[in-house]
Amino acid sequence: VGAADGYVRVTGRPGVSLVTWGPAVTNTVTALTTALRAGSPLVLDCVITQELMPSQLRQHLTPPPVVAMS
Repeated sequence: VGAADGYVRVTGRPGVSLVTWGPAVTNTVTALTTALRAGSPLVLDCVITQELMPSQLRQHLTPPPVVAMS
């Protein structure tokens, strides 16, 4: 998200970010807040898989749908 925000600020074109499931989703909150406060047009796509290996279950996080428009 931070890189997409930087892209917007340099080019003036909308930025796109893809986030995988788990801790990566929670790590986007700060960068997304910064981008929204700056008025950066972003498209954020969170990918959540249904196939989890036993070793991945401890990191599983099902985030609620988030839609923010500025």
